[in-house]
Amino acid sequence: MSFFAALLLTGAASYNLTTPIPPDLDPNPPVTIYDSEDLYDDEPSIIAMDRSAVRHRLNSLGFDPITEMHFEGGRWKVRAYWMGKKRRLEVDEISGQVISDRPDR
Repeated sequence: MSFFAALLLTGAASYNLTTPIPPDLDPNPPVTIYDSEDLYDDEPSIIAMDRSAVRHRLNSLGFDPITEMHFEGGRWKVRAYWMGKKRRLEVDEISGQVISDRPDR
């Protein structure tokens, strides 16, 4: 069924299809930013990689041994060695991507 046939069947035949947009209508309404408790929680969300999966991913990237690992602020915080040097990592909870890799002092 076409759009115009639907208008006729619903009794909207008198509806003016050329009604202009009101001048006070904001064409760019403010965007609502998603803010979740998961971003600040100390526990991974239900879709996050678990501890063993993150450990396996980091080992496959060459980080060995992993000396410390905890979840904080929506990310895995990890201390590990890479090529004999101690590193401090932040890992994305969902993808397992290393977001930050810094020397640990």
